[in-house]
Order: sequence, then structure tokens, then C-alpha cells
Amino acid sequence: FWLSSDSEVEKLLDFLNKKFNNLKKFAIIYINDEYGQGAKEKFKKDFSGEILLEEGYSPQETDFKTISTKVKNSNVDGILVIGYTPAFAALLKQIKEMKIDKPLFSFVPATFRPIIKAAGDAIEGVYATGIIVSNTPQAQDFVAKYKSKYNKDPDVYAVNSYETMQLLVDVMRKYGSSNEAIRSGLRKVKNYPGITGNLSIKENGDVIFDVKILQIQNGVPVLINY
Repeated sequence: FWLSSDSEVEKLLDFLNKKFNNLKKFAIIYINDEYGQGAKEKFKKDFSGEILLEEGYSPQETDFKTISTKVKNSNVDGILVIGYTPAFAALLKQIKEMKIDKPLFSFVPATFRPIIKAAGDAIEGVYATGIIVSNTPQAQDFVAKYKSKYNKDPDVYAVNSYETMQLLVDVMRKYGSSNEAIRSGLRKVKNYPGITGNLSIKENGDVIFDVKILQIQNGVPVLINY
């Protein structure tokens, strides 16, 4: 399972409205695929301010000089960057090289270890939506067992895989193991107590996670309470 971009946008907009309501003019730089376009359109639709610039890029892009120059010459006071491939890290680096001193906001992929490592200090200070392990006994037991076996904290992929398997087992216990029973059962999931918080599944199959806001500080995603 993976969360829908709608959930990420809604959480980010809530954060912006409560903590950065002075930012009224945004640029959106997005990966030009279904995920990036969906997130961009949702943000445009629901953002109360103005979108002065929107620029798409290919997943394999390496040169962001033109886009960065457009952003620097614009009158924006905030930048939404959307991506998850190595191009995303390259984009962040070139924004920093252009000395664009505007707050940067992004989504869950910005909290992934490979992205943080590839972007280096260019990702410092970026605010992003994120999924974190809760403090429940069940969640902490998973973390302890994972660290004992792999000698490191679980990343978002490990957390999501565990969450998915636990939920599927729960659904099969309640509704049966046939394909139809699983499909039907999944769409009945509401406030399932997972290791990242309560999880629900919409009728259309979109998964609603307990999304948080994180900031990259010293190369680590840190929870922002607001």
C-alpha cells in the first residue's frame, strides 16, 4: 500500500495555513509523471494563494539551470518541489547553487534516505510530509526486532511492507482469503491501528495514512509539531 498524493497535499496545506500563512505566492517544480502531476494539480486547486510558476521535469533530468533561473527571477515566496528519482536530488542541489533563499516544501520521498544522501546539504531545512513509527508497544516492538536483525532503524519501505502484511492478515482473518473477500475487506478498513498510526482505505482504494510534517535537520527527518 502507499498513501495517495491527495493526503500529502492536504497535510502540507494544513501546515502552511497554520505556520506559514504569510506565504501567498508559490512556484511548483514537479516530476512530470502521474504522481507529480496529481500532487501539483491538487495543490493548485486547494492552495488559497497564487501559483506564479509551474515547471515539470523528466524523471531522468540532470540540468535544472533554466528552471532554477526562472524560479530565482520570479516573485515567489515559497517553493513546492515534487519528486522521488535521482533527478529530485539534482534539482535541490541546483536550487541551492543558484542561492535561491526561499522556503522549500515537499512530500514523503524527500524523507527517504537515498534522496537525503544524494542531495546532501541542499536538502537541509526542507519541510516535507512523512510517515513515522508511532510510540505504541506494537510499533516499538517492530522497531526493536528490526534493529536486532539488521542493525539499523527501519526505513519507510520496511515500515510500509510490515504495515501492509499486518493489515492483509487482519483483513483475511475477518473476511476470508479469496481475492474477492480481500478486495471487499480492504475497502472496509477504517482507523486500523497500524504502527504509523490509524490507517483507512477509501472506496476507490486510496490509502489514508496518519501523515506528519517533518523537517530535514542535519540529514535526519525530524518531526514538527504544530
